[in-house]
Amino acid sequence: MKKRMFTYLALLCIAFTTANASEIKPAKKVNMTKPSAVIDAFIEAQVKGDVSLFDQVLANELVMKVNRPGSINFHTKENIMTYYGKNADVLRGYQPNYEILSSSKTAILARVDLKFASFIQQNFVALEKDSLGEWKITQLNRFNKAI
Repeated sequence: MKKRMFTYLALLCIAFTTANASEIKPAKKVNMTKPSAVIDAFIEAQVKGDVSLFDQVLANELVMKVNRPGSINFHTKENIMTYYGKNADVLRGYQPNYEILSSSKTAILARVDLKFASFIQQNFVALEKDSLGEWKITQLNRFNKAI
């Protein structure tokens, strides 16, 4: 009888675990050969806090400079991913927009604006094409501009 009760309990636990397990979503694959797709993924990563998108579009040697009154803060790709990883799945309330400022066959400079209620966060984004023909964000310069 004890063996049968244990078997039923084990089956119940397995059924409960299976029924309540959340579906693991695979990382969205970005078409890294299209700079517009890389910029769109960067914006989506910011809006949704999606670390897997940041990992795809940010170069490993990325440096982000955040301009503050009287100082400049430096961040690496690892810093950015850690921050957004801790704050994942938080929808940020802003309107995104971007513009290509200058481009060549191997480099692009874009401005990504994130409009909040009281200010605009301007991100000057440098993209470079690597030897595989894929675009990566290599530099970010962030400014906050009052509306």
